[in-house]
Amino acid sequence: MHWDNYTHVFFNKFPEELTETLMNYYRAYGIGEGVEPSWKQSTDSYSVGKWYPFSLKNKVLDWNGMSFGISFLVSYPNIGLYTVHTDRRRDFAFNVPIKVDNEKSKVLVMADDDLSKCGPMSTELGRDGHEGHYWHEAVESNFSNLNFQAPMLLNTSKPHSWTNYSNELRVVATLSAYRQFTVQDVYQAFKEYI
Repeated sequence: MHWDNYTHVFFNKFPEELTETLMNYYRAYGIGEGVEPSWKQSTDSYSVGKWYPFSLKNKVLDWNGMSFGISFLVSYPNIGLYTVHTDRRRDFAFNVPIKVDNEKSKVLVMADDDLSKCGPMSTELGRDGHEGHYWHEAVESNFSNLNFQAPMLLNTSKPHSWTNYSNELRVVATLSAYRQFTVQDVYQAFKEYI
């Protein structure tokens, strides 16, 4: 597998018990339920009123000899297209849908490597001090719109985004492999679930 050639890989046979574990974490630590979540409202101008992340600081998902940090990406209802971007501190993410309306919410990935379709790129410093790349003028029609019905390994070094046109929150668990693990390690550990 040459990761640079991929935007994503779906895992249609992902173990239900892992999805259930992540759902239970969200129920326990999510909005208005359980204990106080370990998250800080984003102050980035492109995020306010659109979404917020929160990380489970004291939880680690250990599976198949690998360790993952657990975060949740929560989109507000009817935000439309979130800003197209690349992730600042990771080249890949293992994303698991927790609450996603597949009729009105999609994952957007580049259909090819023609960045000119995204419009001008902006390099911005996030609150974590890392540079991020954003395409504020990108339009949905220049991307492949994917239904998010199964967990996916997402190439976050390529421009990507999501939409939420539903009247509900969109909740995604995003797993970040500990730094000693490469995307090839993750793919090999999980490929039986494709």
